[in-house]
Formats: sequence, structure tokens, C-alpha cells
Amino acid sequence: MTDQSTALPTGAGLIMTTLDLARQVEQGGTRCVESLAAHGRALAYAYTFPAHQGVNGARPDSGDPRVDLMRRVSYDGNGVLAVTAGEIRRTYGTAEAGRVSLAGHNLCTLPAVLPDDDQAPVIVFSGIAPGIGSLLSRVAHDDRAGVEAALEDLFARIVRGVREPHPMDY
Repeated sequence: MTDQSTALPTGAGLIMTTLDLARQVEQGGTRCVESLAAHGRALAYAYTFPAHQGVNGARPDSGDPRVDLMRRVSYDGNGVLAVTAGEIRRTYGTAEAGRVSLAGHNLCTLPAVLPDDDQAPVIVFSGIAPGIGSLLSRVAHDDRAGVEAALEDLFARIVRGVREPHPMDY
């Protein structure tokens, strides 16, 4: 039996709820971070396929915390992971608040500018994750036209079932 209060919406509802949560997080809604991460994982799963870790399970620590964070986002979060602002600053070796460049590992944050409070929850996501990465990135940068384009793509693929071959299908 499914608890209706925690059940994720499907199709169009999932897309629109994810967008609404992303906007709330970008505007400082820290209570929505865990929910956005769950919705983002579900959306990434519906859009592509779940991240897999291979037959040997999770990869061992690399020794580089930046690479390990990237792996956690990919494998544990399926492209979307809730962490704290302090964890990102410690991982990237900066005490500064604000923007921290994660681009070298194809990662982005929502909100785009990290809160000053190290305990504040934020979303770290793969900027190259199809669908969800595009949507969250455009919300983070207040790109209204880009949000509309990302929504159109998500609706086409998830709600209408339009699929292109995945690179692994070749």
C-alpha cells in the first residue's frame, strides 16, 4: 500500500512539481531540498535510466573528494543529490560563500549562489544529466526561455513517450 502523502507524481505532474520545487529552492526554500532531490532522481530515472555502478558495486574512494562528490551525485543521486553548502566548500577547499566552481566535474548547485550558512541544504546536480540537469541549470540562472525549452523536451520524452536511442543502445 502506498502512502499518498509521500508518493511521487507521475508524468506531467512529476515535471511540474520538480520545476516548482526547483524554483522554491533557488529562492531560498531550504525545506524543499530533500523533496527536490527525490523528485529529481525520479525524473532522471524516467528520462533516461538509473545510474548503474557495475557488477562490483560502488567505486572505491578515489582519494580526491571532488571526484568522490561527482561519483555520489552520479551513482547515489542519479544526477541530483542533497548536501550542505559547507560540504561543497570543504570539498572544493574554499571558505568563501557564494559561487564555487564545480564545472570541472560537470556539477552545478541550486541555489546557484551558495548560502552563507554551512548547514544550509543545497542541491548539487550533474550539469550534463539529460532532462533534469538542463531544467535545474536553467532555473538556477533564471533563464525563462531555457526553462520553457527544457519543459518542452521533458514533456515530449516522458509524457508523450518520444525517445531517441541512448548512446549505450548502439
